[in-house]
Amino acid sequence: MQTATRAEPQVVTIPRNALGSVHTSRPRPSTPRHSANPEEPPEAGAELEPATPTVLSPVVRPEEAEAPARPVPAVPPIAMLDGEAALAQERERSRARRARVIAGVLEWIGSAIAVLLVVHAVLVVGGANPHNTVAHLTGVLAPPLTALVDDLFQPADPALGLVLNSGSAAVLWLLAGTMLGRLVRKVAT
Repeated sequence: MQTATRAEPQVVTIPRNALGSVHTSRPRPSTPRHSANPEEPPEAGAELEPATPTVLSPVVRPEEAEAPARPVPAVPPIAMLDGEAALAQERERSRARRARVIAGVLEWIGSAIAVLLVVHAVLVVGGANPHNTVAHLTGVLAPPLTALVDDLFQPADPALGLVLNSGSAAVLWLLAGTMLGRLVRKVAT
């Protein structure tokens, strides 16, 4: 009578794949040929199949295989720095954050003024009631904002002159907000 012996499970370690993770595999012991349920213990005298090692190859997707290696950040995380270097790095991040906020506010202001001037021109050309709150507010705010280009265009039709002058002022304010925002971002970096 032969004695049934179980093969010890083997652990096969695969080198790191493109994603940097390690694959390990633990093969299951083979089940006897006569048993349909792998959870049942083998009968006495039953022969066990030898365990075959499982070899896994790293899975590399085509887009990952051709991608260049990611650069290592030049500045280590704050936790790895000493106290003084960590404070300097945090100050730099804070300064960059403030610059982004200021640049965003400048761009928003330039855009809001441009929209105000366009709305004013549409209301005047459309013949809006000058006693309406919105028409009155845009009528009060628009003239000082178009002062630089107020008499740039002087066609025979005053409505066309208003559209051209307000439109050019709106474009100037939009460009000024965008340029100042970019300048602030560039100076901060």
